[in-house]
Amino acid sequence: AIEVNLSAPDAPGTGVFDVREPFHAATVVSAVHRDLPRGMPVLAKLRPDVIRIVEAARGVLEAGAAAVVIGNALPAAMPDGRPAGLSGPAIRPLALRCVTEVCDQLPEAQVVGAGGISCAIDVRSFLAAGATAVQIGTALLHDPTAAARVVADLRGAP
Repeated sequence: AIEVNLSAPDAPGTGVFDVREPFHAATVVSAVHRDLPRGMPVLAKLRPDVIRIVEAARGVLEAGAAAVVIGNALPAAMPDGRPAGLSGPAIRPLALRCVTEVCDQLPEAQVVGAGGISCAIDVRSFLAAGATAVQIGTALLHDPTAAARVVADLRGAP
């Protein structure tokens, strides 16, 4: 599979296509899907936008995405004004709400939850919200063994 990141927090500053509208996301997924070998799954990574997440998820799924990954860094700024991305535990509640809304509104969708996942409790909360799978990101920057630790905790707990 290929994950298409449609939610870079600092897209304008890096020259990356800035996906602000759900139809932009759908257009990108459609183009990627069209140009890939037949049968290659496309996962569309969307920023946790509580206002338009369902619309964006519906659009990318209709454009051919096999799944939606919800949760990524949000646009932020460093103290000196440089662009940055807010990620990790700070965005977990927002990402969890977005996963819940998409799973409730689009029950057939395959949803991967992401955003601040660093322990088995976090994984369980995203799965309980309807996610099919989860993605660990920022935790790995702080602890390269985080994914293995979380898997071991999930296997060891009831």
